[in-house]
Amino acid sequence: MAAVDADPMVCKKITETGTLGRKKKLCMPASEWEENRKNARGVMGRINAGAGAAGPVGTPGAAGGGG
Repeated sequence: MAAVDADPMVCKKITETGTLGRKKKLCMPASEWEENRKNARGVMGRINAGAGAAGPVGTPGAAGGGG
Protein backbone atom coordinates (compact mmCIF):
# COMPACT_ATOMS: atom_id res chain seq x y z
CA MET A 1 0.00 0.00 0.00
CA ALA A 2 1.42 3.43 -0.98
CA ALA A 3 2.01 5.99 1.72
CA VAL A 4 -0.23 9.06 1.58
CA ASP A 5 1.71 12.18 0.57
CA ALA A 6 1.82 14.50 3.60
CA ASP A 7 2.18 17.59 1.38
CA PRO A 8 0.41 16.90 -1.92
CA MET A 9 1.12 18.89 -5.07
CA VAL A 10 -1.73 21.27 -5.95
CA CYS A 11 -2.07 22.87 -9.38
CA LYS A 12 -4.12 26.00 -10.08
CA LYS A 13 -4.75 28.09 -13.18
CA ILE A 14 -3.53 31.63 -12.56
CA THR A 15 -4.26 34.66 -14.77
CA GLU A 16 -0.97 36.06 -16.05
CA THR A 17 -0.26 39.66 -15.12
CA GLY A 18 -0.49 41.99 -18.10
CA THR A 19 -2.76 39.76 -20.15
CA LEU A 20 -6.47 39.80 -20.80
CA GLY A 21 -7.28 36.33 -19.66
CA ARG A 22 -4.24 34.26 -20.54
CA LYS A 23 -3.85 31.66 -17.85
CA LYS A 24 -0.93 29.53 -16.81
CA LYS A 25 -0.83 26.42 -14.71
CA LEU A 26 1.08 26.83 -11.44
CA CYS A 27 1.87 23.81 -9.26
CA MET A 28 3.17 23.97 -5.69
CA PRO A 29 2.91 21.84 -2.55
CA ALA A 30 -0.25 22.53 -0.54
CA SER A 31 1.81 23.99 2.31
CA GLU A 32 3.31 26.59 -0.05
CA TRP A 33 -0.14 27.64 -1.29
CA GLU A 34 -1.20 28.09 2.35
CA GLU A 35 1.92 30.13 3.16
CA ASN A 36 1.30 32.39 0.14
CA ARG A 37 -2.33 32.86 1.20
CA LYS A 38 -1.28 33.88 4.72
CA ASN A 39 1.33 36.31 3.39
CA ALA A 40 -1.20 37.91 1.03
CA ARG A 41 -3.72 38.31 3.86
CA GLY A 42 -1.04 39.94 6.01
CA VAL A 43 -0.13 42.40 3.26
CA MET A 44 -3.77 43.30 2.67
CA GLY A 45 -4.30 43.76 6.41
CA ARG A 46 -1.39 46.21 6.56
CA ILE A 47 -2.70 48.07 3.51
CA ASN A 48 -6.17 48.32 5.01
CA ALA A 49 -4.80 49.42 8.39
CA GLY A 50 -2.88 52.22 6.70
CA ALA A 51 -5.75 53.32 4.47
CA GLY A 52 -6.58 56.26 6.76
CA ALA A 53 -2.96 57.33 7.19
CA ALA A 54 -1.73 60.69 5.94
CA GLY A 55 -0.61 60.85 2.35
CA PRO A 56 2.30 62.77 0.83
CA VAL A 57 2.82 66.43 1.80
CA GLY A 58 0.36 68.68 0.01
CA THR A 59 -2.51 66.20 -0.03
CA PRO A 60 -5.60 66.68 2.12
CA GLY A 61 -5.16 65.01 5.48
CA ALA A 62 -1.38 64.95 5.28
CA ALA A 63 0.52 65.92 8.40
CA GLY A 64 2.02 69.34 7.76
CA GLY A 65 0.48 69.39 4.30
CA GLY A 66 -0.39 72.59 2.56
CA GLY A 67 -3.88 71.45 1.61
